[in-house]
Amino acid sequence: RPSAPPPDLPGASGPAPSPRLLGPGSVATAVLTRDAAFTPDGRELYYVMASPGYGHAAIMVMTWRNGAWSEPATAPFSGGVDGVDLEPHVTPDGRRLLFASSRPLPGTASDDMNLWVMDRRGEAWSEPRPLGPQVNTAADEFFPTVDGRGRLVFTRADSTGGTNSVWLAPAALENLGPAMRLPDQVNCGTNRFNAAFTPDGHGLVLSVVGAPAAHGLVDYCLVREDGRGGWGEPVNLGPGVNDGSVGGWSASFAPGGDFVFMSARRLGGEGAWPRTWGELQADHNRPGGGNPLLLRVDGGFLADLAAGHSPPAWTADIPLPPAAAAPAWPAPGSDWLTSAPPAAPEIFAPGLVSTGLNERDLHVAPGGDRIWFGVMDQGLVTVLESRLEAGRWTEPVTAPFHDDPDFFCFEPALSPDGRMLVTLSNRAAPGQAQGRRWDNQNLFFRTRTAEGWSAAAPLPAPVTSAAAEYFPSFAPDGTLFFSREDSLGHPALWAARPAGSGVPGAFAAPERLPDHVNVGQDNFNGTVAPDGTWLVFCVAGHPANLGPADYWISRRGIDGAWGPARHLGAPFNGPGWRAASLTVSPDGRAVFFASNRPDDGGRYADGHVSRQDLLDAHRSPGNGGFDVWWVSSDILTRELQ
Repeated sequence: RPSAPPPDLPGASGPAPSPRLLGPGSVATAVLTRDAAFTPDGRELYYVMASPGYGHAAIMVMTWRNGAWSEPATAPFSGGVDGVDLEPHVTPDGRRLLFASSRPLPGTASDDMNLWVMDRRGEAWSEPRPLGPQVNTAADEFFPTVDGRGRLVFTRADSTGGTNSVWLAPAALENLGPAMRLPDQVNCGTNRFNAAFTPDGHGLVLSVVGAPAAHGLVDYCLVREDGRGGWGEPVNLGPGVNDGSVGGWSASFAPGGDFVFMSARRLGGEGAWPRTWGELQADHNRPGGGNPLLLRVDGGFLADLAAGHSPPAWTADIPLPPAAAAPAWPAPGSDWLTSAPPAAPEIFAPGLVSTGLNERDLHVAPGGDRIWFGVMDQGLVTVLESRLEAGRWTEPVTAPFHDDPDFFCFEPALSPDGRMLVTLSNRAAPGQAQGRRWDNQNLFFRTRTAEGWSAAAPLPAPVTSAAAEYFPSFAPDGTLFFSREDSLGHPALWAARPAGSGVPGAFAAPERLPDHVNVGQDNFNGTVAPDGTWLVFCVAGHPANLGPADYWISRRGIDGAWGPARHLGAPFNGPGWRAASLTVSPDGRAVFFASNRPDDGGRYADGHVSRQDLLDAHRSPGNGGFDVWWVSSDILTRELQ
């Protein structure tokens, strides 16, 4: 092992009494970072950097030479654009490196995740080769870990594709036998994955959804062999590791087990409210701005947990680098929205509305002097507002109706008379227990007052129910369209007419739109045309789709009934693209829609993914996150005809 590694990388002699950032400025950047793996001598570190949505992911390498760590660079065996590489693992004897990849298997066009292995040859690795059919199947296999006896543990997606299980191949890598699913003590919770052997080979640290004594969406747990051929009960690693924000999903160990490395999302915002566009951009470009990063933790606490002691009383807060100065808003002129929309879809306002963040749901006020757009990033779910004042657009800032930063505020919809505003909130409605993040999804309304907007209140029953309701949209007659999930979490489109009772926010009993409109497994985020003649919405789980979620349209007949839904096709949909929301400008000339379609500007034209490519992509629209796109409404008119 290195005799004097720098203190900001694992292997340092000093303790890490609570989670600390791994390699600020080198390993830890603003880019999604995960999956640390050391060689046994501690002189090579491998880890993963990925673009939003994992459109590109590559394994990086750093080497300890001449008393210093090299600059991170894409490992020679990684960085192709024909698949993503994740989860490197070096075997305890240092002879092999395994990783998960979606690169095609030899002689096939496969794109599922499989496990690959390389042999150590001097200072380099052999060409990667896939493991055999005992491990690699038509399902996704990922996150390999090997103990000192050569046993391989990995994660396999279940047949539904919605959950995962941890599997064991008991024989050594040279002679793999059939893999078996580990018992329920390991495969605990509602979903579990990414199990890493502890250094002694008798325990696993894994990520669990619905973990015992859960602190977050995904918690790290420890499960140890019981000495009788079975496994003990899972133990939560506690609030110092599982901080309750979003969770983590890849644990590994330093040589000798001195440190545990964990991928987690820790947010380092200043907590100021309201938030400005410039502040969000500055936070986005520093570690802790919202992307997962790697933490190092003193590994000694695992032995205490195994002995039945309580988890360590660490603080969940970790030191994070301060954000750089907020960039200046360029204050574009009034022609920003008055210019002719393009004939083919383009990113709208690149670098201004569409940035490296996740943006969607653009709404233009009837007078054309205000825009709202949604931002879902950095643990923040909000609406930004910009106004046209003195011929210039003001810097976007969290909309005044998002007045409580403890709750999300998203997906705004104005009633036709402009007197009521309905938004999605994760605040509990009466009779509901307040949960974490998206456990509660309810529609809240505000009424216009002389000072602005009233306090938010949930829409009365029967619109608000025990189910999740979201994405409101008004028809010209005041009918409210929205999405409601069933008991299995699959959304459908519903509509509720105004109650006419005089009760604020009251609507009649909602009705589910017919099956020839709700055509997919999931039907959500419907927008009614300003004149009420069509409904565009998102559909997932339909065989006609080009991507995971596509835009579909239903036209309203003269009799007021909605016609059969039709796939919008290109250019709104495409392979790998996800639909999220569509709106139309007040003058009817422009269509705005959200998509995660890539637009890398030739960044990977050489067929290689470099560290600098990923750093640049993080700061740019078209990076695989959601952006607002726009196009002339003529294309929608032609589709309707």
